[in-house]
Amino acid sequence: MEKEKRNEVSVRVIQLNGITDKSSIAKESKQVETADATYTSENPLYDYDVLSNLYDENVYNARCINITSHAICGVGFKIERYDGKEANENDKEYKKLNEFINSHSDYTGHSFTETMVNFLTDWKIFGDAYLEGAMNNAGEIGELYHLKSYNTRLAIDTNKKIKNRFLKRIAFQKSGLKEVKFYPFTQPYINEKPGNFYFRLSNYSPKNTIYGVPDYISSLISMSLMRAGESYNLYFLQNYGMPHFAVIVENGKLTDEAFASLKNFLNTEFKGVQNAGKGIVLETGEGESIKIDIKELSQMPKDSFFRNLKLDSKDDIISSHGVPPRLVAVSSGNKLGDTTETAAQMKLFQEVIISPIQARVENFLNNIFKQGMKIENYKIKFDPFYIADPKDDADYYQKMIVSGVIDAEEARAELGYQPRKMKAEKSADVGNLVKQIIELKKALELELAE
Repeated sequence: MEKEKRNEVSVRVIQLNGITDKSSIAKESKQVETADATYTSENPLYDYDVLSNLYDENVYNARCINITSHAICGVGFKIERYDGKEANENDKEYKKLNEFINSHSDYTGHSFTETMVNFLTDWKIFGDAYLEGAMNNAGEIGELYHLKSYNTRLAIDTNKKIKNRFLKRIAFQKSGLKEVKFYPFTQPYINEKPGNFYFRLSNYSPKNTIYGVPDYISSLISMSLMRAGESYNLYFLQNYGMPHFAVIVENGKLTDEAFASLKNFLNTEFKGVQNAGKGIVLETGEGESIKIDIKELSQMPKDSFFRNLKLDSKDDIISSHGVPPRLVAVSSGNKLGDTTETAAQMKLFQEVIISPIQARVENFLNNIFKQGMKIENYKIKFDPFYIADPKDDADYYQKMIVSGVIDAEEARAELGYQPRKMKAEKSADVGNLVKQIIELKKALELELAE
């Protein structure tokens, strides 16, 4: 019996420097909800807490979203006429739209451009973005606010007998027992004016007919892999990943004094550069065939594993946004590249990614101005993010004109210039034309005489 007790294997876990296993750390914890409400009807396909955390945690995702949002709405805009004629600043509609935009900061605290950048940031993060419209005494939209997507949900207004579900879908926000509703800018809500209205820009989803999804949804796995790698490294630094080694005692048991000495050694003299190469002697006392062995339990994965994982995930994330890597401060192959390559990437980014979204947002806003403010002749147009070098344009159009693909007037039109005024014909050409007319007249007279 005594022998069985002496040979009994016991396990004692040593906590180094008071560090204990924590169920969550900053990287893994979810954000606290801004509204203490539970939305039960028509929830988004992807959890908004998850999407918001991906924006907070992943530097490449956040950088791409911020760059795209600013490139679309943050460069600037101008007020133009729908018919292409020159805008008249004294026109009643021009003044109305210009005053509406300039007065935006009076009731929101920031510029119209800043509101639109925040609006686009929401759209990039969640796939849906909202503006709130408040009516004035004239029955028109008098103020526009950014309605945050994070705590906004959609529901069907069951009190309205409208066949089209989309025309009776209301937006709402909850905070405790308080619920605020926003109504679509459609009939019969426009006439009834039950409250403020909402305008929504949504990204198409083949799986959900109610909510949109963000463009980067295809790179969620890459973001998860990158976060898992970073979390592993963080856990390893804080908790050594798992016990690095085990002290195995066979046919015996450490005395309390020996155990205390081992624990003290590991806490004070095992870690750090100055303690490298130090050893320890364990004395066990009496026993039969007592054997002490120290075995390594884990090995840190090779650095190249995490580096390659991060590089591959980073490329997937940036590609899902369509942003040139250099705008995210990323250079592949340790090469800076030449200015021609950079200019080509910027031009492609403008034409393929930015311009189509700018056109969509312009149409979204101009419809609000037209339907909600009765502005029929004027619209806003966002400035391009990238403007080509005039020298590059000159070389391109010169080649096109010389090759006969287009003529000079067509090139001027593409560049936004007015056509040249017709020049007077040279006197010699006019004289030749007169002679031809006289000869033609004589020929006709002779033919009639015959």
